[in-house]
Amino acid sequence: FQKGERKVQRTSICKGRQGYVGCLWITQFEIKSEVCVMNLIGINSIELFSEDLENYIKENNLLQPNILGYSMGGYVALYTSLNNPDLTGSILTLATKFDWSPESSKTEAGYLRPEIMLLKVPQMVEQLKTRHCLRWKKVVQRTATMMLKLGENPLVTAQSISETKSKIKFCVGEKDKMVSVAETKKMFNGTVNGQLCVLPNTGHLPETMETKLIVSEVQNFLLNPKE
Repeated sequence: FQKGERKVQRTSICKGRQGYVGCLWITQFEIKSEVCVMNLIGINSIELFSEDLENYIKENNLLQPNILGYSMGGYVALYTSLNNPDLTGSILTLATKFDWSPESSKTEAGYLRPEIMLLKVPQMVEQLKTRHCLRWKKVVQRTATMMLKLGENPLVTAQSISETKSKIKFCVGEKDKMVSVAETKKMFNGTVNGQLCVLPNTGHLPETMETKLIVSEVQNFLLNPKE
């Protein structure tokens, strides 16, 4: 594929808010189209994340790229598709939370307190420190604020998702403690031609996911789909 004036179709990987994912799977793809990776960093609202994604697609001359959206990245991809239907291709969401209400957002935001995380999930804290250095506490606090805003005003719902033109596949791990199969299935039921996949023995973090399983789902749905 060539850059420049010619638009090309690629598959984009839209990472979650705290910088997870990326190179864990890319080298395993039997690439029949180019793969781009985009981080969601430094911004504190779904709307601005979406604007960033739109700019990324346009600046790289991507023609309706298929998108793998991990965690919050899936939410951003769907929101972008709803607001700009001709911009995106197929979307595969992975470990994306959809149950945003005042109650659920307060619960999730409550987990994102640096002092609690140091005690309860020290391994995750070390990962955050590696990715964000001294900024990790601010990243966590800003993510919690964004969650509370989503709870007051969810931007993607089972009602609105029916309006998207994109083909969507919802993937969730059966052992994911942050995202339930029930909330993912509810979103799937709102689509016209969506697909649902419950991944066995899979949690929320990429480190808990079997690489071959994820690569297979992405390969079959996004990189080399059966017509």
